[in-house]
Amino acid sequence: MIVGLLCHTPEADMLFDGPLSRSMDRCPVLEELMFESLSVERGGVALDVDYNRILRVAVKIAKGLIFASAEILQRSGLVYAIEFGEVNQPGSAQRFGPDFTYVIHDALSSSLEFTFYQSVRFRVTTTQHNV
Repeated sequence: MIVGLLCHTPEADMLFDGPLSRSMDRCPVLEELMFESLSVERGGVALDVDYNRILRVAVKIAKGLIFASAEILQRSGLVYAIEFGEVNQPGSAQRFGPDFTYVIHDALSSSLEFTFYQSVRFRVTTTQHNV
């Protein structure tokens, strides 16, 4: 959904017009979910997303990146927070393939960011431990 709605590069467009479009053809609920999340507000387009769903996926990506790069398994009981939005300017980051970049600020505290298609950046941090 994020790539289809927020990423505006030729590569993201190819993904949207190819595999994503075929997925929506096979599962119309996916297409409904994507386009029902859009609304018009103050002369612009607003995106109403399922924050918990995006949080789960972003945390899985973050844990995988930290393990792959630093071989650190994240402790249980961490509470994660994410911020995401469109990229205003490219940052310096490690490349993982042509369409995904990331930078790990602190592997022990799970502080990192990753970017899809130079368009949408996710910042993942831990806020506290569950008690």
